[in-house]
Amino acid sequence: MNIPTSRWSRLYAMADEILALAPWKKAFEEDLFSIQPKVGGPVYFVSVMGSQGAHHAIAYYPGMESLSHFRMAQMEDIPERMAIEAILLNRHLQLTFEPKRNLFPADLDILKSLGKTYREKWPVFRSHRPARMPWFPNAQEMEDFESLLEQTLVVLRRLGNGEDLFHPFDEKEFFLRTKNGDWEDSTCRVADLPVAQHILKAELPPDALAGISRTDLRVEADLILMLTPIDDGPPGEAPYLPLMLIMVDAASGFVLGFETISTREGFDAAMVRIPDAITAVLKKAKVVPAQIAARHPILLSALESYCGAYGMKYEIDYDLPAANEAIESLMSFLQK
Repeated sequence: MNIPTSRWSRLYAMADEILALAPWKKAFEEDLFSIQPKVGGPVYFVSVMGSQGAHHAIAYYPGMESLSHFRMAQMEDIPERMAIEAILLNRHLQLTFEPKRNLFPADLDILKSLGKTYREKWPVFRSHRPARMPWFPNAQEMEDFESLLEQTLVVLRRLGNGEDLFHPFDEKEFFLRTKNGDWEDSTCRVADLPVAQHILKAELPPDALAGISRTDLRVEADLILMLTPIDDGPPGEAPYLPLMLIMVDAASGFVLGFETISTREGFDAAMVRIPDAITAVLKKAKVVPAQIAARHPILLSALESYCGAYGMKYEIDYDLPAANEAIESLMSFLQK
């Protein structure tokens, strides 16, 4: 990390002030405001975490996609596994306050160079990238962090003076601090935010399933983010979490097969390999089902073109009882 010592000094000074204010004593995670550090740059939605006392942090969620992941994780009726996945696939920044044992050696080296030490809660700056373990921010993220913390303090002080600037996470408009020359108050309308388009482009050979028997099976398919990190990348790179595709006969509960999809080269690169994983499972099982049911939005996106190319039907099914049972058995086995 080639971050100037002067920047680290400013960041830790602002972190110290946030810790002293302890905003989690007055705010809830679902209460948001927003900050736009650069004209034309992303709007960050700011969440104060820790009202329940478990995890004290300030989280910064950039743009509509990140806000959507945040909202999904907050849904009361969402299965726990999907809520965890929504968090782990959500690109965002966090300033957290951790016990010393959770810091990396590089964190301690920076603090030592600044002559700073703490007792219970140590400030930690982390970048959360899709399917990656929390890691050090890059240079651009550190630049954003500086503006974000500065304006977070502005808002927190104003809240302390009685201004009502928070809005519930499911609102359509949020209080915004934006930099247009000078910093000024404004309003962020969610409907005005650009929406990221993830277009799955993959080659689908017409003969990929040639010679495999067509059946009347209805198959349940699900895409799972595995929670065991893999650290086989270049030195200094964050460990990653692979995906796994599982396919189950809906009638019998028999597992047709599963395929691991690496996210080492990035999450978007992994999505492109989903059709190949579907083909691999069906080839090993030696069946072409009449219908594939799924609920994962990324998997459904892949199935739309895949099933059209190979003459199968697909449907949205949020229950997937056979797949759920298979996944629970697999997870229990892996945790032993």
